[in-house]
Amino acid sequence: MVIIIIINCMRKYILIILGLSLLIAAKCNKDKEECHSEIICVNNSNDTIIWTMKALNTSYLCKLCGEMLLPTQSTKYEKRYCWEDEFFDNRKLEFYVVDPIKYDGCEEFYNCDSIEIKNKILKHYILDLTDLQNSNWTITYP
Repeated sequence: MVIIIIINCMRKYILIILGLSLLIAAKCNKDKEECHSEIICVNNSNDTIIWTMKALNTSYLCKLCGEMLLPTQSTKYEKRYCWEDEFFDNRKLEFYVVDPIKYDGCEEFYNCDSIEIKNKILKHYILDLTDLQNSNWTITYP
């Protein structure tokens, strides 16, 4: 009797796991063309730059965490999920190109109004979903 109860419980769990797996697989296949997990940023200038994406904490303070790019180098901002999911409530992504000589670094958050005081901004990109789709998920400086 106990074995029958255990088998019935296991059957239910197996069916639940199979059902969830099918839903996840169907979602992934359905949205594969609509899902982009990376944004490519390219330095087409003759200068070494810092390419950053604005980070915002729960207190609405900012910092710029970036990567140094030599001329003609590129970097990728990757997600385990779709970048498209970031664009709720008309949200926009902000990227900055910063001069490495005056780059504050990534150690601490500060008032977002101070970004241009603490860093020498060479270019500021404010992009929505349409901008990224139109650029094939690639941003090029300059």
